[in-house]
Amino acid sequence: MIWVIIASFAVLPAMFAYTHLIFHYLPRRILNQVPRTGRDKAIERLRTLARFPSILGASEKRTVYYFMGSELVLARRYADAIAPLQTALDLGLGRETPSIHGRLADALEGLGRMEEAEEERRKALTTADDVGMELTVAMARGKDADRTGRPEEAAGYYREVLEQTNSPSLIRLYRLKLTLAYMKAGDPEQTIYWAEQGINDPTEPVDRHCAYRRLAGYACMTLGWYEDAATYLQASYEDAERAGNHEAAEQTLAGLITLQHSLGHLQEAINLAGGTWPSTGLETRPARAALSQCLLDMGRFEQARAAMLESLGDKPYPIPKTDRGSRHAQLVGLALVDIAEGNIETAADLIEELLGENHGPKMRLYIQSIWAFLLAETLRIKPATDIMDAIDAEFAAKTPGPTTLRDCYHHLTRAALSTRDFRRAIHYCELRLAVPPHPVGMPSTYCLLGEAYAGLGDVDKAEGAYRQGLSYGIETIWTNRIRRHLEDA
Repeated sequence: MIWVIIASFAVLPAMFAYTHLIFHYLPRRILNQVPRTGRDKAIERLRTLARFPSILGASEKRTVYYFMGSELVLARRYADAIAPLQTALDLGLGRETPSIHGRLADALEGLGRMEEAEEERRKALTTADDVGMELTVAMARGKDADRTGRPEEAAGYYREVLEQTNSPSLIRLYRLKLTLAYMKAGDPEQTIYWAEQGINDPTEPVDRHCAYRRLAGYACMTLGWYEDAATYLQASYEDAERAGNHEAAEQTLAGLITLQHSLGHLQEAINLAGGTWPSTGLETRPARAALSQCLLDMGRFEQARAAMLESLGDKPYPIPKTDRGSRHAQLVGLALVDIAEGNIETAADLIEELLGENHGPKMRLYIQSIWAFLLAETLRIKPATDIMDAIDAEFAAKTPGPTTLRDCYHHLTRAALSTRDFRRAIHYCELRLAVPPHPVGMPSTYCLLGEAYAGLGDVDKAEGAYRQGLSYGIETIWTNRIRRHLEDA
């Protein structure tokens, strides 16, 4: 009998080592190699691991099946993802169970089975409580807040996760989620802080450093720190090139195009894009959207519309929620082209359709401010004024990030002008000018300020505002509008 016990002590370490290697270490290693090996190869490798015998019980395979199903969702193979994800759930309750329900919801939503998807999302929250770990509850509630457009709340839960775990893999995952949540919430300072934590972590892979630097670059742009933004974005682009990740490189290129656009260097932005549409070789939505905005400001409306429409026809992002958010932003872009061309009713139809959708706080406020302008343009003065009042109250209660302020005040100013509330328009212009500088927006701000002074009959102040708008030397549709005002004076 004693020899049996001694043999057991000798065999048990080997059993645990085998289980850890096959069902815990290797699956995570396979996922880390996805940017280099590709998703299809990762799925096949995970499928191979699932065939290995589980010495310590079938539940040890839960992670393998979860990762396999998750990668299938990211490959947009939603129908194929359901079986491994359901198998993972059938293997019993574990720390990953809420996340498995969440990923199964993504697969079902991708198949158009919306009611079943919502049921899985409810299960994600209830099973988090069933697992009984504060860490798991914070993870599940953070993801739910993120999904339902509450990024500040999500950030709070993600910080709880980071405070409660010592797991390097969880720290890396939730630090990125936290950085993204702060970006969505319009908090550039916290975005930069947490991005720096990721950049300075040597255990992060190159493609993750690329993502952190890109996020930090956008946050610096929001604050008007353009030199820092350029440094981050250039380093991000070099990271992506070094990793051989073309998609990440082009996403960062979108940031570099946006940076040149923000500075008013429109031709430089076009050059970065490789030319105007459709001669450019841009393939990703962010890069095409950045180019479209440049073309719009240059008055090349047909090309701006074509670039945006081409993006709408792209293959969808794997996670339906992410894809919806991207498409909503593109539809707003199309509406802005319609507004610039004077197609107010067409733009109103697009924006009205978006009003009922679930958006994050930044996009919600932006859409509402555009809607206020469109209502005012179509002589629906009372509802336009009500929206302006509501946004003013929301801003007074909690000041959003600089990008939200800049974008919203532009459309609120136009709404106030259309309602002939010229003093309110002047107030909005002054508030926009108080936001960290955004050079490309200066001609439009001073053009609208001049129009507001002209509406009050103050010709001298109007001319002063117009000339100030021209002083930046940035050629946009707004500088052309200013020149027409000066010629008519």
